[in-house]
Amino acid sequence: MVFKENESVYAYHGPLLFKAQVLEKTERTAGGAAGASAKVRLYRVHYSGWDAHWDEWVPESRLLRDDAGAEEEQKQRIRDFKRAHNKRKAQEGAAGGSASDGGPGATASADGGAGPADGKKAKGGVEPGDEALTAEIREQLRLPQNLKLKLVEDWERVSREKKLVPLPRSPSIETLLCDFVAAKAKRSSHERLYTEVCDGLRAYFNQVGPVLYL
Repeated sequence: MVFKENESVYAYHGPLLFKAQVLEKTERTAGGAAGASAKVRLYRVHYSGWDAHWDEWVPESRLLRDDAGAEEEQKQRIRDFKRAHNKRKAQEGAAGGSASDGGPGATASADGGAGPADGKKAKGGVEPGDEALTAEIREQLRLPQNLKLKLVEDWERVSREKKLVPLPRSPSIETLLCDFVAAKAKRSSHERLYTEVCDGLRAYFNQVGPVLYL
């Protein structure tokens, strides 16, 4: 299923389905085992009614044609999401506790969209009554578009094609982190903050890498 630029679509984001528009597309060649390769189509989408901050590259598998079937699927997922939320809320109330749930999919729009960090909803959106859905504030780490494409490419290979990512990778995690800090240092006064974040990521990969990959 191939989508065109400026085409109206529905895009999966977390457990929900949102109205979106295709901004641009690209095609990457993903290397596989024994020298085999596969074409991976990627699309940059804009979620209708939301800030461009939420634009992202997604694989073809996360998109649906804008038709009656997709619209009904969106509504069904919203109903399932609210039903699960109400059930969890009732269970927590019975246990005398409370929990917060947040993230991009916390607020859902009946005509599409991705929930922004400030909790505002798009025109015509569905806003659950419990503020716990939007109470959690998460720091958003903006990644370069080339890195986003690479992450989506690797996700396609592992999740859909059931293939392992060839190791070692180039560029390495160390190179990516150093390049990220260097790029931020040219345009931001918060170099120390970005350096600390990258030091944490570097320590994480050093600790979990041998366990996950070997």
